[in-house]
Amino acid sequence: MKWKSDSEVQAIVQNFSRRCGARTEGDDWNVFWGHPWNVQRLFHPDLGTRLRDDQLVNHFPNHLELTRKDQMVKNVKRWLREQGRDKQREVFDFVP
Repeated sequence: MKWKSDSEVQAIVQNFSRRCGARTEGDDWNVFWGHPWNVQRLFHPDLGTRLRDDQLVNHFPNHLELTRKDQMVKNVKRWLREQGRDKQREVFDFVP
């Protein structure tokens, strides 16, 4: 397995070196450990870059939209507005 990282944090480098094999700087990696903003930049929808079936990343683009409560509430409220009042009663009898 080949791995790539945008970080030189010793804990990450040592663990990957010990457990995952060779580090690579090319595009032939299986695991990419990166900062959220780098992952978002690399896999921006406008670029058309997609992961292959054998590739993993530690973050995915726009992960904050799902993992932060304030973002989740914003998105649920927006979705409810788009559905209209009648549809809201059918779909949700609660809001998380």
